[in-house]
Amino acid sequence: MMNGKRKNGFLQIDNYEVIRDCSMEEGQNAFDWFKWNQTEYLFKIGSPEDCFYEYFWNQILKEINVDTVDYEMAEHRGFFGLISPNYNSNNLPKKSIAELLYLYKSFLQKEKEIKKSVDELYNLKDIKQMIDWYFQKEKNEIKESLKDCAIFRFIIQIICGDKDLHARNIEIYSKDQPVLSPIFDLREYGKMHTQQQEYRLKLNYTKEFESPTKTICKFIKTASQKEKELLQEHLEKLQQIKVKKMMAHIAEKLEIKISPFSKMYYQYILKRTIKNVETYTRKI
Repeated sequence: MMNGKRKNGFLQIDNYEVIRDCSMEEGQNAFDWFKWNQTEYLFKIGSPEDCFYEYFWNQILKEINVDTVDYEMAEHRGFFGLISPNYNSNNLPKKSIAELLYLYKSFLQKEKEIKKSVDELYNLKDIKQMIDWYFQKEKNEIKESLKDCAIFRFIIQIICGDKDLHARNIEIYSKDQPVLSPIFDLREYGKMHTQQQEYRLKLNYTKEFESPTKTICKFIKTASQKEKELLQEHLEKLQQIKVKKMMAHIAEKLEIKISPFSKMYYQYILKRTIKNVETYTRKI
């Protein structure tokens, strides 16, 4: 992706052209957009520990062949952070799922006199109906592809233990046809515990607290064979990752020495994440 001088694993970015500072709508930690070697990058700040944690999960997603932004750790304008090239450098029209659900909510209230909040609509059942409504002029295979991609994000959220897949973290943009953006914002991956909180993207709306255990079991019970196979396939890919080997590759790439404690910690994080899911997938 990028070559240059590193210090403690962070690329030292200089001779750059700042395009603009980020707005709050672009994320709490998003700092600025800049151009370096003719490529546009987003820079988001974080502690060195947070940056390495998210970089680690970025490498995990690549290992299991998931479409994700290409992260690099860098020091820029005196701050530590992560940079990623602009996946929409041609400025194609795009909307987040949150924006689309807000439009869908207005439609439901006006045309069908159904009052639902965006939070209530943020579940796979209503997202599928929103896709049919918003993309009604598209061919059926395109709409079905978008629905499949939404289900895949739900599955990745489960197997990677993401506790923060909110509606602004999924975007749809239009090339020749509408497609989902690559996965980004991995700071909360590996932090979902079995009983303590809910997944942000739900299978279907419920007012009651729904533990991850219940969500996983409900999904397995109602999923199609194709969806079950997709879940199983990516869980198996996750199980096959050799963390020590991957950490050695990361250390070589970042030109750093990773302590034995850090290696054990990240191995534990991945094992705990897998354990939270694999017990229930044995029922598939």
